[in-house]
Formats: sequence, structure tokens, C-alpha cells
Amino acid sequence: LFILIHFVYFWGFHLYDFFSLSLFEHRDTYSYLLATKKILLGYPDLSRPVMYPLTLVPPYLLFQTGYYFFAAVAIIQFLMLGIVWRQTFRLLCREIPVLFAAIATGIFMLNISFTVMSSLVLTEISFMLFLTCCATFLVKYLREKKAYLLFLTVLCLSIATLTRPGLWPCTVLISLILATHTFLYNRNLFTLLSIPSALLPILCFILWVGNSYGVNRLSVIGELALYKYLNTRTVSMLYPEHTLEQWMQKRDNLLELNLNESNLKNKLKKQQYLIKKDTDSLLRYHWPVYIKAYLYNLWSNTHSGSTLLRYELDHPSVSVGMKRLAYDSSRIYNMVSVILLMVCNSYIFVCILRRKKIASLSVIIIFLLCNYLFFSAGISFYQGDRFHIVWMPLLCIGMALLHNHTKSIRE
Repeated sequence: LFILIHFVYFWGFHLYDFFSLSLFEHRDTYSYLLATKKILLGYPDLSRPVMYPLTLVPPYLLFQTGYYFFAAVAIIQFLMLGIVWRQTFRLLCREIPVLFAAIATGIFMLNISFTVMSSLVLTEISFMLFLTCCATFLVKYLREKKAYLLFLTVLCLSIATLTRPGLWPCTVLISLILATHTFLYNRNLFTLLSIPSALLPILCFILWVGNSYGVNRLSVIGELALYKYLNTRTVSMLYPEHTLEQWMQKRDNLLELNLNESNLKNKLKKQQYLIKKDTDSLLRYHWPVYIKAYLYNLWSNTHSGSTLLRYELDHPSVSVGMKRLAYDSSRIYNMVSVILLMVCNSYIFVCILRRKKIASLSVIIIFLLCNYLFFSAGISFYQGDRFHIVWMPLLCIGMALLHNHTKSIRE
């Protein structure tokens, strides 16, 4: 059923039109291809951490950057997506009746945005896979209390962080929560040591960056996104004489002009200083507008659908009506998912106020991940549901766990 649904979407909407390098020279895809080339030369990329470019290395070595390269990446990501939904379905079957698990998984699977993102050289599908694996091992660990399951839980979280570096604060927090839980309830040194051991890939990558460039950083993409998107949105609201796009161009040019340094280490330090100064100034003198810009970005991402499907796909066989229908369906999925997340948050909050037992630690961590990914997406705009689909399988799992917990309390 999964293969059939996505095959119909893929061929019906001619998503293979995305298999063109020229289409993506101005998008994130091009930066991932550059990061892949750097890894083959033995250097990490400062903007794109190592994990996703590593998955691109085999198809790149086989096909370079031609049509077959994009097709190979799409096949790999379709397989990843299949694993995501298989794991989601298996977890749901343990918490709710099989029929309801099949219906819930099937409804989420129908979202065309998953097929769109699988067809692109972008991190969403692999990131989603690592998060789903993390949730799978977490639920198993809290039931079986085995050290290797805790190690795999944190390892998947580490790999997800090396795919999307913006996850690192949440990774640190979840690691501390699991370490505290293990110390209080397990008191096994070997189990406790599995947490720092699983975080070693992040440390190794930071040391690799330091050895290559002289700076111990996970990535610079977070600060650049903050400057380019949220800070620029704030400036455009303060000074509306220029459009948002014009302000983006002006501020990008200004940053490049101020970073006229030949030494890379000094350039990175100066970039960090300038962006921090820009952010501190906006927060200090214009914090109401800054908050307004952040909320506007959140709302913009919440009520949008697959922007890539709407604006980038241009095939004569796909009518405007079909594109609009597909976009609107992805938009509905996006909005409903956010509503469901807020409902679950409200339920958990009410439980806290009434001093009831919230749920198992797995529910807390899964919803912590969902909320962090949702609210951190407010930094950026023009993304549609791209940053939201990554936590939709987690939401599905979290709701099933929460339902099962509520049922057990009533009984």
C-alpha cells in the first residue's frame, strides 16, 4: 500500500522533474553536494554536518551529479521513508488495536509532502528516520532496561544532530534527562556510561572541524539562519520601505562586506560576533517586533503546505488544479498536525496543574522533541511544511502512547 501510494504520487505529479541539478543551484541541495565533495577530499563542511553528505557519497561516486544520481538518492530516501512508517506502525500496534494503528499510519502516509521530500536531495527524510529510530529504541529501553537500547537511543539522537545541527540543545537536554533517570532508577555504571559513549560521534566531528579549520564548532548554519531569516524579518517590519526580499539581499551583502578576512578562523569569529551583535541589538531595542516576527514565521509555516510542490514543480501534464489540490491537502495535514500537537500539549499541561502523573518518560521525551522542532522552525520562513513533516511520525507515536497511558489511568 505504501509503495503504491507513493508511486502514484511520484509518477502522477511528475516529481522526477526534480532530478535536475540546474533546478537546485540556488537551493540547499547545492550546498549538500558541495559538502559531499569536501568529504571525499577529506574535509568537513562548516555549514552542513557530515551525516547527510555521507549518505550521498555512494550515489555520487557512481553517477556524479547527473539524472541517475538524483534517482538513486530518491530510491534510498523512499526506502528510508518505508522504514519510518514500518517502525511507526509497529510501535502503534503495541499501544492501540491493530486496526486503529493501520488507519492512523495510513492517514499520515497519504500526505504527498513525504513523497515530495523523498524526491529531493534534502535532509528531511533521513532526519525523520533517525528520530523515529530514536523513539523506537527509547520505548524499548524503558520497558526492558537494557544498556545497549539506551546506547542506541542516544546514538540515533547524535546522528540526527549530525544531520540537523540545530537539534543539539534538545540532544543535550534529553541526554541529561536519560542520565538522571538511569542514575535514579537503574544505578548501573555500565548503562550510565552508554550515554556519553553514544555522544562521541558529535565530539569526533567537532574535533575534525577544529583540526581542519581551527575552530571547534558543530556548524555555522544556525547563526546564519537566524541572521538571514528571523533578524531580517524583524528589520523588514521595522523599516517597510523595502520588501523582505530586498532586505535579505541588502543584509547578505552587508555581512559579506564586513567579513573581508583572508584568515578563515578570524572570519568565522567575526561572523559570530557580528550576528550576535545584530541579534542582541534587535532584542534589546525592538524585542516586541522581534517576537512578532517570530510568531509570524511560526504562523506562516503552520498554515502553508508543500511550497516546493506549489512553486518549483512545473510540468505541462500537471494542471494548475491538480497542483492546487495537492498543495491544499499537504496544507491540511500540516495544520491538523500542529493542532493535534497543541491539544496534546494542553492535555499534558492540565495533568501537570492537577498534579497527575503525566505519562511515561517516553511520552515526555517524544513530545519534547516534537515541540522543540516545531518552535525552533519559527526562526525561518518560506519553508511551508518542510520543517514540520519531520516530527509527524513522532506525533503519531506520542499520541498512541498518551492514549494508552490515559486508558490505563481510567482503568
